[in-house]
Amino acid sequence: MQIPKLLILIFLLAIANSSFGQKLNKIEREYFILGTLSDDSGHDVDPREENLFDRYYSMQEPLITVIDSLLKKDYLISAYKVERYLDSTGNFLSGKIFSDTLLKRFDVYYTFKENGTFTSDNDPKLNNKPILMRYLKTKIFDEDSQKLAFLAGTYVRFGLANDTAYEISIPESFGKAKICYNLLVNFKCKATYQVWQDHIPTGYHVYFHPSQKIKAYLQQFMYLRKRLDEAERIWFEREINESKHK
Repeated sequence: MQIPKLLILIFLLAIANSSFGQKLNKIEREYFILGTLSDDSGHDVDPREENLFDRYYSMQEPLITVIDSLLKKDYLISAYKVERYLDSTGNFLSGKIFSDTLLKRFDVYYTFKENGTFTSDNDPKLNNKPILMRYLKTKIFDEDSQKLAFLAGTYVRFGLANDTAYEISIPESFGKAKICYNLLVNFKCKATYQVWQDHIPTGYHVYFHPSQKIKAYLQQFMYLRKRLDEAERIWFEREINESKHK
């Protein structure tokens, strides 16, 4: 029986994860996770998904595995719930992490703004509940180690390695992309910040040539970025093959 490529990928990633968490102490792990969190439209708070910590998409199964491994080091398994949604053949479609404990801890890094109220014909209990937007604060770092861990987490999820520069690309980012730009400049990187408003969703991009310090630090986590690139390649291959057989 042929083992699916994605299962092999997950197995190798699990082995790597056993040593990954040792590179970071507890507070650094927290900032790394904070860097990975979505920033789409301010990381909105949807009343239909109570205690949703973050969501992960079809090409991000390695990422949810990494986050789960880090959370296990600092939180009881009962403190959060990881849900993976698979198709009929066992391929990863999406995932979510739910936890009121994690939200209380990580919400200290955000300010909140109400963005209307929710209306539901199917569930009257949700009517008039506020829809909140989380905005990442700018003054959340006390040490360079925290800044570096945050940049690493952001790059693992949102990073690209181009021929001429590194790139961080976050759709509809209300804060994280600009914070990354400021941190990179602070670490003596040559960086530019661009907003592509002629795209839907609006693209927020940071292009940078890393300083030696940043390059050396990110290199420790580059294998995780490559795992996500490989998962993306496998996903596209599967999509192409399925479309050919329709």
